[in-house]
Amino acid sequence: MRVKLWLMEADPVRTLSSPDIFILRGRRAAMGNLDVVYSRWSGPRLTVYGSYQRPSGDRFLRRITGGPEASMGPGSAYLAAVREYRWSLATMFRENSKLVECLSGSSPQGGRADGVVIGVTKVAGHGITEVLMARDPGLGRVRECLSSVYGRISGEEELDPDLAPDIAVKRNSSPEWLRPGRSYNIESTSSNNGFYIRFLAWAEDGLIHWIDLDGVFYASPPSQVYALVETVSQAMPSPGLVYEFTAAWSTFVDTAGISVDEVEEAFRGLVERVEGAG
Repeated sequence: MRVKLWLMEADPVRTLSSPDIFILRGRRAAMGNLDVVYSRWSGPRLTVYGSYQRPSGDRFLRRITGGPEASMGPGSAYLAAVREYRWSLATMFRENSKLVECLSGSSPQGGRADGVVIGVTKVAGHGITEVLMARDPGLGRVRECLSSVYGRISGEEELDPDLAPDIAVKRNSSPEWLRPGRSYNIESTSSNNGFYIRFLAWAEDGLIHWIDLDGVFYASPPSQVYALVETVSQAMPSPGLVYEFTAAWSTFVDTAGISVDEVEEAFRGLVERVEGAG
């Protein structure tokens, strides 16, 4: 595998937009090649949530990959690895967790290990891995771990942050993408070894008015999860609703960290609570 290391200095929003440079800007590598962005975190301390987490507070950003939140600030660092990828998301998570083990010195549990957080997803045939490190291990250590996990680094170059596509920069700073939490009166959770999925709903008189999502897990395509959740509005709870939602999830969403069984368990619990409250 050809490994190319790109060094970038940018504000946090452009840093989180760097994977899109290789997907939307045409900097597409041949099959089997890996492009890695390394950026020392620039800006005030804030929380970077995974794609499906419910945020708290008012100083946060959201990344395109799932997984747990990361506290980032002066002295932190960010890695994004992008390559064409045809296998499952669960396989991708296992393979790239080796990088977290190397950088942190321990195996990740629930997507984190000793201040290092991993996120994975797939977009347009590309696998995206994000590694957020509370403490910058230094460029030398990053080189060592990349070479150990993926193979010898074949090149190193500065990456212009202005290459980040405008559509990605706008997405990563928009209220729609950040999705601050709203009030809810029904919830249901299913968990697995540090990962979880939680459905939150506002329901009255036995009717589900809307559903929100909270979770630490991985999914691809990233937006498909929310597309499915948004279909459940002004809906009456029923076994058929559980079946249809779970069938759609298993058909259109590839997940890691949690299984379709856990999605069904959490969604069924939500529906049953709405029925009980009605």
